[in-house]
Amino acid sequence: MKGVLASLLIVLMVSTTGECLVCQQCANYTGSDCSSYTSQTCDKTVTQCVSLLMVQKLENKTLYQTWKSCADDPLMCYSTYNMSSGVYIYSKAECCEGDLCNSEPIQLNETSTEDNGVECPVCHAKSACCTSEPGETMKCQGPQTQCVIFIGKVYNGTHFNKWTHHGCITESACQYQITAYPASLIDPGYILTCLQPKH
Repeated sequence: MKGVLASLLIVLMVSTTGECLVCQQCANYTGSDCSSYTSQTCDKTVTQCVSLLMVQKLENKTLYQTWKSCADDPLMCYSTYNMSSGVYIYSKAECCEGDLCNSEPIQLNETSTEDNGVECPVCHAKSACCTSEPGETMKCQGPQTQCVIFIGKVYNGTHFNKWTHHGCITESACQYQITAYPASLIDPGYILTCLQPKH
């Protein structure tokens, strides 16, 4: 009888495990894809895998950061946005269904660089605040139709740096906010405020 119960328990465990989605899991804070990764078994409630790519451009430097995992928070799938304030940040999220469906590299789409008629106060600083000079604005480009004030910390691969941005951002970030670390590079205590743009 004990043998039958043990066999039944093993079958139950295997069938239960088989119902869970398996996703590729990795984090690369210095590149656009992952050279090493593990397989992550998701919680039963998770139905999608996610891949995220963030690109930061400052002067002549371009930094790529990539991570993949189970989409534990559905909002992770909406982390596609771009923001500019002298520092340019592009973030793209792709979600998919099926075991290890997020194994392919994520590609960043071309973003329009044409002025869209929106202007926003501008400043950026590697600190907890910055001040826009009166009348100092930047012309927003492409899908960046909202003005933003971002105050928070951004992970650089080893620690969090304080940043403040006043500039332009896509409306999607205002609607969904930005998922916090470890699902992105943004520390959970950030403040993102969208403002009425100038036309």
